[in-house]
Amino acid sequence: MTEPQTNNPKSPVSTRHERSRRPASWRAKLALLIASVVFCLGALELGLRLVGRGPLGDGLESRSIEATSSVPRFAEAQRAGWIPAGSTGERLAPFPEHPLGYLEFHRDENGLRGAAGVSLTRPNDVARILVLGDSHAEGMVADQETFAARLEHHLNSRLDLAGETETQESLRWQVLNGAFRRASPLQEYWAYEQAYKELDPRVVVCVFFVGNDLMDLLRSSDRIHLERESTGDWTIVNPTSATNATEDRVTWTEVIKRPFRRHSAIYRNLTDIPWLRRAVVDSTASDYRVRLEQAAAQEPGWVWQAANQLVYFAKHPEDEATAWEQVRWIWRRWHAETEQDQRRLVIALLPTGIQIHGEQWSDRRAKLGELLDLPTTSWNELDRQYDQALAEAQGLGVSVVDLRRAMREHIDQERAAGHEPPLLYYEIDQHLNAAGHEFVAEELERWLRAEDTP
Repeated sequence: MTEPQTNNPKSPVSTRHERSRRPASWRAKLALLIASVVFCLGALELGLRLVGRGPLGDGLESRSIEATSSVPRFAEAQRAGWIPAGSTGERLAPFPEHPLGYLEFHRDENGLRGAAGVSLTRPNDVARILVLGDSHAEGMVADQETFAARLEHHLNSRLDLAGETETQESLRWQVLNGAFRRASPLQEYWAYEQAYKELDPRVVVCVFFVGNDLMDLLRSSDRIHLERESTGDWTIVNPTSATNATEDRVTWTEVIKRPFRRHSAIYRNLTDIPWLRRAVVDSTASDYRVRLEQAAAQEPGWVWQAANQLVYFAKHPEDEATAWEQVRWIWRRWHAETEQDQRRLVIALLPTGIQIHGEQWSDRRAKLGELLDLPTTSWNELDRQYDQALAEAQGLGVSVVDLRRAMREHIDQERAAGHEPPLLYYEIDQHLNAAGHEFVAEELERWLRAEDTP
């Protein structure tokens, strides 16, 4: 029998098989590596979503929300993101400037803050006032501390204001707070048009905040916004069905970031890491944006409630002119509709805390001016914009409550009496505090008495 030869060279066939297996093994290792990375990222993505740290999406502006209203028209508006959904206690914490250290927001099923059991049909013995605006009207205070709640309390405590019916002693007042955070003046009008006018208010109080309402109108990605037609007039469009008029100004970095922002929880959480966010901003943003981010890290309330608009419009005055065009379009249309329905539109002009307490906060104001390279005189632009808002409303025949004048007179009276002027705004957050809301409620009540309205 012939012994097998153990040292024979490998046959050509076996050599070819081994060579063909080598690249296959490397491909398998590469595929395994890729699969492992994808699995880990997928698991991380899923985990972040499960703990409530999901993707940013398009933000509040365009995402659909769950409807809570039993009224079809209100439910449709909630699903479209035009009005808020109901809430049994959204908590904002920490909020150190409020005595509680936190804030809770309760809304009824129709999205009205602090309301309970408000029927769609107005009872015969009830007169309604509807409040609309952004976070300054919604209130960064407790539900019962908002100026809407305080005004309702005052009106029901002084029934001699009850108006024009023979049974005025039995007339009750409801002041309904339909304001919501980040709302632009157009979104406030749209919320009224699509839902809240069904509540049959006799008076509609629209709060115009001079610190950022103009700039809010320029957000072309909002769930509802204005675009100019070829005729030169403005038209209301929804971003889900309309072309973004400013698309040609979007940078290549924004084009890359958009899908990650909309669909990636990992991206959202990476951008929440301060040092990483600063590094990305510094590498891609303009000098304006870099300065803004740096200032906002130190004084977020001052930046987003006033300084951002000042800096931007100083560089882009043509955009401010566009925003004023939109304000006129909205107020003219809203005023005409409320008059037709035998209601009254009132613009409550709200100044910034800087305009009221600038001297008391001079050090903080100077520090922010250095961060943003703002000359001292730049803060005067807030008064100029306030004056223009006042003139625009008066020119259109819209009723106006001038809160800047009232606040300044009140502070001057306190000083003349030898008292320390009260703070009406939070120094850091820059929204009205509880004392500020009480002051606004009293001014609105005083205006209603003087105007015999309702």
